[in-house]
Amino acid sequence: MPNKEQTKKEIQKLIDKYNKVAEENRIPKYNEEMTKKDFILLLFRALGWDTENSSEVTAEEQISNKKVDSFKQILCLLKET
Repeated sequence: MPNKEQTKKEIQKLIDKYNKVAEENRIPKYNEEMTKKDFILLLFRALGWDTENSSEVTAEEQISNKKVDSFKQILCLLKET
């Protein structure tokens, strides 16, 4: 698990990266896969998640016969805590 200061630095890098992408007006070009690769997985890693471990992070899960992406899943988990 990364320490708090390292986590803050990694998250700040992601914020800076997002701001750069936004300033360059590239946000509309981002699809789900690009967003996952460039931001979501990096955020999970900064928070200490093992993104290569499918028991910790899954790409998609079947819920009530509908697929839900990992970002929605983490939001649900955060609401429960």
